[in-house]
Amino acid sequence: MNKIKYLLSLVLLLYYYAAKSQSFQQEIQLVENMYSLQKRKLVEQSLQLQSSDITTFWIVYDKYEKQRSALGLDRLAIIRDYAISYSQLNEKSADDIAQRCFKNDLAVQKLHQRYYTILKKKVSAIKAAQFMQMETYLQNIVRLQTQSQIPFIGEMVPMVEASPLMPIDNH
Repeated sequence: MNKIKYLLSLVLLLYYYAAKSQSFQQEIQLVENMYSLQKRKLVEQSLQLQSSDITTFWIVYDKYEKQRSALGLDRLAIIRDYAISYSQLNEKSADDIAQRCFKNDLAVQKLHQRYYTILKKKVSAIKAAQFMQMETYLQNIVRLQTQSQIPFIGEMVPMVEASPLMPIDNH
């Protein structure tokens, strides 16, 4: 559990600084690569695959991770666009962001279903379910932490430089 907390703290801190960078795409790709590498180690330790399943699992995992990463980068682009347009948010831009989120959520769900089915056939239903449980857990934590850093529509706080780990005191 401590490894998960460390991994997520690192990812969120890097996301924060990358979002402030002018080379957003390059920085986010670096963060995504670091996250994927750490996640791979965590999956390897947690699943404890049979030696006969190791090669097959990692081939499928790598294909999955490539697609998941692309969807994760799409989600971050939506968040970035929300942050950029927040102060000028109108009916059209709010709807556009919401529709993009729905589309991204649906794509992630379909990806999970597709790869669960593949892993179930190639490895086992138990290992496929374990992997999807871990994947969903990690994604939910990242989403919760990310969401906690984003103001709700209409609740914008003054824009000041602050650490992502230190809340802004408006009083």
